[in-house]
Amino acid sequence: MFEHFFDYKYVFEANGYDGRDLLSPLHMTITAVSLILIGLLAWLLRKTPEKKIQTYMKILFCWLVFLEVFEMVWENIGDGAAGLGYNYAGNLPLYTCSLFWMLLPFAAWGKGRWRRIATAFITNISLFAGLANFVYLNALRHYPFFSMGAILSFSYHFWMVFTAVLLLATGYHKPAWSDILHSMYVIWAFSVIVIPANFIIYKYSDKTVDYMLYMHGNELPVLRDIANFFADRGMLLVFSLIAATLGYGLVSLITYGIVCGISAICRAFGKLSRKGPEGKEKTPA
Repeated sequence: MFEHFFDYKYVFEANGYDGRDLLSPLHMTITAVSLILIGLLAWLLRKTPEKKIQTYMKILFCWLVFLEVFEMVWENIGDGAAGLGYNYAGNLPLYTCSLFWMLLPFAAWGKGRWRRIATAFITNISLFAGLANFVYLNALRHYPFFSMGAILSFSYHFWMVFTAVLLLATGYHKPAWSDILHSMYVIWAFSVIVIPANFIIYKYSDKTVDYMLYMHGNELPVLRDIANFFADRGMLLVFSLIAATLGYGLVSLITYGIVCGISAICRAFGKLSRKGPEGKEKTPA
Protein backbone atom coordinates (compact mmCIF):
# COMPACT_ATOMS: atom_id res chain seq x y z
CA MET A 1 0.00 0.00 0.00
CA PHE A 2 2.80 2.41 0.94
CA GLU A 3 5.39 1.17 -1.56
CA HIS A 4 4.97 4.28 -3.71
CA PHE A 5 3.98 6.63 -0.88
CA PHE A 6 6.51 9.35 -1.83
CA ASP A 7 5.98 9.19 -5.59
CA TYR A 8 5.02 12.34 -7.48
CA LYS A 9 1.73 12.63 -9.37
CA TYR A 10 3.22 11.96 -12.81
CA VAL A 11 4.50 8.59 -11.62
CA PHE A 12 1.01 7.59 -10.49
CA GLU A 13 -0.53 8.80 -13.75
CA ALA A 14 2.07 6.86 -15.76
CA ASN A 15 1.15 3.75 -13.77
CA GLY A 16 -2.53 4.11 -14.60
CA TYR A 17 -3.96 6.04 -11.67
CA ASP A 18 -7.05 7.85 -12.93
CA GLY A 19 -8.39 9.60 -9.85
CA ARG A 20 -10.46 6.63 -8.77
CA ASP A 21 -10.06 7.37 -5.05
CA LEU A 22 -11.90 10.69 -5.35
CA LEU A 23 -15.39 10.28 -3.82
CA SER A 24 -14.68 6.56 -3.34
CA PRO A 25 -16.10 4.66 -0.32
CA LEU A 26 -12.63 4.90 1.28
CA HIS A 27 -12.52 8.67 0.80
CA MET A 28 -16.06 9.18 2.11
CA THR A 29 -15.51 6.90 5.10
CA ILE A 30 -12.31 8.65 6.20
CA THR A 31 -14.00 12.02 5.68
CA ALA A 32 -16.95 11.00 7.87
CA VAL A 33 -14.66 9.65 10.59
CA SER A 34 -12.58 12.84 10.48
CA LEU A 35 -15.66 15.05 10.89
CA ILE A 36 -16.81 12.97 13.86
CA LEU A 37 -13.32 13.25 15.35
CA ILE A 38 -13.35 17.03 14.90
CA GLY A 39 -16.69 17.27 16.68
CA LEU A 40 -15.47 15.07 19.53
CA LEU A 41 -12.22 17.01 19.95
CA ALA A 42 -14.08 20.32 19.92
CA TRP A 43 -16.39 19.03 22.66
CA LEU A 44 -13.47 17.81 24.78
CA LEU A 45 -11.56 21.08 24.31
CA ARG A 46 -14.55 23.43 24.65
CA LYS A 47 -13.28 24.92 27.92
CA THR A 48 -9.73 25.55 26.70
CA PRO A 49 -8.43 28.94 27.93
CA GLU A 50 -7.80 31.66 25.38
CA LYS A 51 -4.03 31.69 25.89
CA LYS A 52 -3.78 27.97 25.14
CA ILE A 53 -5.81 28.42 21.95
CA GLN A 54 -3.41 31.15 20.91
CA THR A 55 -0.43 28.90 21.66
CA TYR A 56 -2.03 26.16 19.55
CA MET A 57 -2.48 28.54 16.61
CA LYS A 58 1.10 29.82 16.89
CA ILE A 59 2.48 26.27 16.82
CA LEU A 60 0.14 25.31 13.97
CA PHE A 61 1.24 28.35 11.96
CA CYS A 62 4.92 27.38 12.27
CA TRP A 63 4.13 23.78 11.32
CA LEU A 64 2.05 24.74 8.29
CA VAL A 65 4.69 27.18 7.03
CA PHE A 66 7.24 24.36 7.24
CA LEU A 67 4.91 22.03 5.32
CA GLU A 68 4.20 24.73 2.74
CA VAL A 69 7.91 25.19 2.03
CA PHE A 70 8.51 21.43 2.07
CA GLU A 71 5.67 20.79 -0.38
CA MET A 72 6.79 23.55 -2.72
CA VAL A 73 10.33 22.13 -2.81
CA TRP A 74 9.05 18.57 -3.23
CA GLU A 75 6.72 19.53 -6.08
CA ASN A 76 9.44 21.60 -7.74
CA ILE A 77 11.75 18.57 -7.67
CA GLY A 78 8.99 16.42 -9.15
CA ASP A 79 8.24 18.91 -11.91
CA GLY A 80 11.94 19.28 -12.64
CA ALA A 81 12.37 15.51 -12.91
CA ALA A 82 9.52 15.48 -15.44
CA GLY A 83 11.27 18.22 -17.45
CA LEU A 84 8.56 20.79 -16.77
CA GLY A 85 10.55 23.34 -14.80
CA TYR A 86 9.10 25.34 -11.91
CA ASN A 87 5.32 25.11 -11.80
CA TYR A 88 4.48 28.73 -11.00
CA ALA A 89 0.95 28.09 -12.31
CA GLY A 90 0.14 25.74 -9.46
CA ASN A 91 2.90 25.84 -6.87
CA LEU A 92 2.50 29.34 -5.43
CA PRO A 93 0.54 30.00 -2.20
CA LEU A 94 -2.20 31.88 -4.03
CA TYR A 95 -5.11 29.57 -3.30
CA THR A 96 -8.10 30.46 -1.15
CA CYS A 97 -6.99 27.76 1.28
CA SER A 98 -3.56 29.40 1.56
CA LEU A 99 -5.21 32.26 3.41
CA PHE A 100 -5.80 29.98 6.40
CA TRP A 101 -2.15 29.72 7.41
CA MET A 102 -1.51 33.34 6.42
CA LEU A 103 -4.18 34.58 8.83
CA LEU A 104 -3.26 32.36 11.78
CA PRO A 105 -0.71 34.91 13.12
CA PHE A 106 -3.40 37.62 13.15
CA ALA A 107 -5.80 35.28 14.96
CA ALA A 108 -3.15 34.26 17.50
CA TRP A 109 -1.12 37.43 18.05
CA GLY A 110 -3.51 40.06 16.73
CA LYS A 111 -5.68 42.43 18.72
CA GLY A 112 -8.98 44.17 18.11
CA ARG A 113 -10.15 44.51 14.53
CA TRP A 114 -7.21 42.60 13.01
CA ARG A 115 -7.92 39.58 15.17
CA ARG A 116 -11.65 39.83 14.48
CA ILE A 117 -11.13 39.88 10.70
CA ALA A 118 -8.77 36.88 10.89
CA THR A 119 -11.05 34.75 13.07
CA ALA A 120 -14.07 35.77 10.99
CA PHE A 121 -12.40 34.47 7.84
CA ILE A 122 -11.12 31.29 9.50
CA THR A 123 -14.62 30.44 10.78
CA ASN A 124 -16.31 31.50 7.55
CA ILE A 125 -14.88 31.12 4.05
CA SER A 126 -11.89 29.12 5.30
CA LEU A 127 -14.25 26.68 7.04
CA PHE A 128 -16.30 26.30 3.86
CA ALA A 129 -13.15 25.70 1.79
CA GLY A 130 -11.93 23.09 4.26
CA LEU A 131 -15.26 21.24 4.23
CA ALA A 132 -15.50 21.44 0.44
CA ASN A 133 -12.03 19.93 0.08
CA PHE A 134 -12.92 17.18 2.52
CA VAL A 135 -15.77 16.15 0.23
CA TYR A 136 -13.99 16.92 -3.06
CA LEU A 137 -10.30 16.51 -2.28
CA ASN A 138 -8.69 17.82 -5.45
CA ALA A 139 -5.41 16.02 -4.71
CA LEU A 140 -7.15 12.67 -5.22
CA ARG A 141 -7.47 13.47 -8.91
CA HIS A 142 -3.71 12.97 -9.12
CA TYR A 143 -2.76 10.87 -6.08
CA PRO A 144 -4.21 7.71 -4.50
CA PHE A 145 -5.37 8.29 -0.93
CA PHE A 146 -2.44 6.56 0.74
CA SER A 147 0.26 8.76 -0.77
CA MET A 148 2.12 11.76 0.56
CA GLY A 149 0.49 14.18 -1.87
CA ALA A 150 -3.02 13.18 -0.79
CA ILE A 151 -2.21 12.91 2.92
CA LEU A 152 -0.60 16.37 2.99
CA SER A 153 -3.67 17.90 1.35
CA PHE A 154 -6.19 16.02 3.50
CA SER A 155 -4.40 16.84 6.75
CA TYR A 156 -4.13 20.53 5.84
CA HIS A 157 -7.87 20.77 5.27
CA PHE A 158 -8.46 18.81 8.47
CA TRP A 159 -6.64 21.57 10.39
CA MET A 160 -8.69 24.21 8.58
CA VAL A 161 -11.97 22.67 9.70
CA PHE A 162 -10.82 21.69 13.18
CA THR A 163 -9.41 25.13 13.96
CA ALA A 164 -12.60 26.86 12.84
CA VAL A 165 -14.81 24.56 14.93
CA LEU A 166 -12.48 24.92 17.92
CA LEU A 167 -12.67 28.72 17.78
CA LEU A 168 -16.46 28.50 17.72
CA ALA A 169 -16.79 25.82 20.41
CA THR A 170 -14.56 27.68 22.88
CA GLY A 171 -16.08 31.07 22.20
CA TYR A 172 -12.76 32.45 20.94
CA HIS A 173 -14.84 33.71 18.03
CA LYS A 174 -18.52 34.53 18.23
CA PRO A 175 -20.41 34.75 14.92
CA ALA A 176 -21.81 38.11 13.82
CA TRP A 177 -23.20 39.49 10.58
CA SER A 178 -19.99 41.50 10.23
CA ASP A 179 -18.17 38.20 9.61
CA ILE A 180 -19.47 38.23 6.04
CA LEU A 181 -17.99 41.63 5.28
CA HIS A 182 -14.77 40.90 7.19
CA SER A 183 -14.29 37.70 5.19
CA MET A 184 -14.86 39.57 1.94
CA TYR A 185 -12.24 42.16 2.93
CA VAL A 186 -9.71 39.33 2.98
CA ILE A 187 -10.90 37.92 -0.36
CA TRP A 188 -10.77 41.31 -2.08
CA ALA A 189 -7.34 42.16 -0.70
CA PHE A 190 -5.93 38.80 -1.82
CA SER A 191 -7.65 39.06 -5.20
CA VAL A 192 -5.69 42.24 -5.94
CA ILE A 193 -2.64 39.95 -6.10
CA VAL A 194 -4.21 36.76 -7.44
CA ILE A 195 -6.17 38.09 -10.42
CA PRO A 196 -3.18 39.84 -12.06
CA ALA A 197 -1.00 36.79 -11.30
CA ASN A 198 -3.51 34.52 -13.02
CA PHE A 199 -3.60 36.64 -16.16
CA ILE A 200 0.16 37.14 -16.34
CA ILE A 201 0.73 33.38 -16.16
CA TYR A 202 -2.16 32.78 -18.57
CA LYS A 203 -0.75 35.22 -21.12
CA TYR A 204 2.95 34.49 -20.96
CA SER A 205 3.04 30.71 -20.48
CA ASP A 206 1.41 27.54 -21.71
CA LYS A 207 0.61 26.37 -18.18
CA THR A 208 -2.95 26.02 -16.88
CA VAL A 209 -3.53 28.43 -14.03
CA ASP A 210 -6.58 28.65 -11.77
CA TYR A 211 -5.68 30.31 -8.46
CA MET A 212 -8.77 30.95 -6.31
CA LEU A 213 -10.88 29.26 -9.05
CA TYR A 214 -10.82 32.53 -11.01
CA MET A 215 -9.97 30.97 -14.40
CA HIS A 216 -11.48 27.48 -14.72
CA GLY A 217 -13.53 26.93 -11.57
CA ASN A 218 -11.28 24.03 -10.52
CA GLU A 219 -12.85 22.03 -13.36
CA LEU A 220 -15.97 21.53 -11.26
CA PRO A 221 -18.92 20.88 -13.64
CA VAL A 222 -21.03 23.99 -12.99
CA LEU A 223 -18.18 26.42 -12.30
CA ARG A 224 -16.24 25.10 -15.30
CA ASP A 225 -19.19 25.66 -17.61
CA ILE A 226 -19.70 29.21 -16.34
CA ALA A 227 -15.98 29.96 -16.69
CA ASN A 228 -15.96 28.54 -20.23
CA PHE A 229 -18.98 30.68 -21.12
CA PHE A 230 -17.06 33.84 -20.25
CA ALA A 231 -13.76 32.56 -21.68
CA ASP A 232 -15.36 31.85 -25.08
CA ARG A 233 -16.40 35.50 -25.21
CA GLY A 234 -13.04 36.86 -24.12
CA MET A 235 -14.47 37.89 -20.76
CA LEU A 236 -12.42 35.87 -18.27
CA LEU A 237 -11.68 39.02 -16.28
CA VAL A 238 -15.42 39.54 -15.84
CA PHE A 239 -15.74 35.97 -14.56
CA SER A 240 -12.89 36.57 -12.10
CA LEU A 241 -14.52 39.75 -10.79
CA ILE A 242 -17.92 38.07 -10.46
CA ALA A 243 -16.32 35.17 -8.60
CA ALA A 244 -14.49 37.58 -6.28
CA THR A 245 -17.70 39.41 -5.41
CA LEU A 246 -20.91 37.46 -5.94
CA GLY A 247 -19.29 34.01 -5.82
CA TYR A 248 -17.37 34.35 -2.58
CA GLY A 249 -20.09 36.59 -1.18
CA LEU A 250 -22.61 33.77 -1.58
CA VAL A 251 -20.16 31.31 -0.03
CA SER A 252 -19.68 33.63 2.94
CA LEU A 253 -23.42 34.07 3.43
CA ILE A 254 -24.08 30.31 3.29
CA THR A 255 -21.22 29.57 5.66
CA TYR A 256 -22.44 32.19 8.12
CA GLY A 257 -25.69 30.23 8.34
CA ILE A 258 -23.76 27.00 8.92
CA VAL A 259 -21.61 28.67 11.59
CA CYS A 260 -24.68 30.01 13.39
CA GLY A 261 -26.05 26.47 13.35
CA ILE A 262 -22.84 25.07 14.83
CA SER A 263 -22.87 27.72 17.55
CA ALA A 264 -26.53 27.02 18.32
CA ILE A 265 -25.78 23.32 18.71
CA CYS A 266 -22.87 24.15 21.02
CA ARG A 267 -25.09 26.34 23.17
CA ALA A 268 -27.86 23.74 23.24
CA PHE A 269 -25.47 21.18 24.67
CA GLY A 270 -23.87 23.64 27.05
CA LYS A 271 -20.64 23.77 25.06
CA LEU A 272 -20.58 27.50 24.49
CA SER A 273 -21.39 29.97 27.21
CA ARG A 274 -22.29 33.57 26.63
CA LYS A 275 -18.96 34.58 28.13
CA GLY A 276 -15.54 34.38 26.53
CA PRO A 277 -12.79 31.92 27.52
CA GLU A 278 -11.57 34.30 30.25
CA GLY A 279 -15.02 34.59 31.78
CA LYS A 280 -15.69 38.15 30.59
CA GLU A 281 -18.57 39.22 28.45
CA LYS A 282 -17.31 39.90 24.92
CA THR A 283 -18.92 41.61 21.99
CA PRO A 284 -17.81 41.51 18.34
CA ALA A 285 -15.32 44.22 17.38
